[in-house]
Amino acid sequence: MKDLVLVTLLLTALIGCWYAYRQNKNSRRHLRRMMKDMESLHKAELALEQLQVRLVSASDRPPPPPPPPPPTKTQHPQHSNTPNTKHTQTKSQKFHFLWCWGAGGGAEATWQTSTETQSRSQNCR
Repeated sequence: MKDLVLVTLLLTALIGCWYAYRQNKNSRRHLRRMMKDMESLHKAELALEQLQVRLVSASDRPPPPPPPPPPTKTQHPQHSNTPNTKHTQTKSQKFHFLWCWGAGGGAEATWQTSTETQSRSQNCR
């Protein structure tokens, strides 16, 4: 009877040790995965911070002016009175205005449309 109890206790101890070994191995694997994930998350946060700094610095400085139109070989564009050159100058000036100040017409139209929609919805109530 003593031998049966001793063998049972020994088997229980071996199974307990084996179970603890497996749990330790699984927890270490899980911890390694978490560490890798944390490192990649840290790298992503650093990259995001760098992008935000670049965005802020890019929005603080004015955009570069558009390149001037190439001069014609026969006449200088500012001294010419041909319609084509005037059209080019006007187009360049419009492009420069839009480049510096953004397309205000689109924003105004969106604002006007949203305002009209709000007033219509309030009138229907």
